Amino acid sequence: YREERQFEAGYQGEVDLSEENSGLYDYNLQTQEYEIQTEFSNINKYTRSEHTLYSLYSDKIWELQIQGGLREEYTYRLFHQS
Repeated sequence: YREERQFEAGYQGEVDLSEENSGLYDYNLQTQEYEIQTEFSNINKYTRSEHTLYSLYSDKIWELQIQGGLREEYTYRLFHQS
């Protein structure tokens, strides 16, 4: 390769897993405790996975700088509510 030529390639990946419990609680004056209201409460589970491959090539021809590249992405998402 000449000094003007460059080639770059790489991979990037990310995976996220999360769970969130959201609920509505009412205070019971008789028992002096909070009681969950199940009809207004739920558990959310979220999974996200992203993967990326890329390549990039650049060169200089006379006084003209050229550059080109390819990129491929894959994303998976799953949302479950119970």
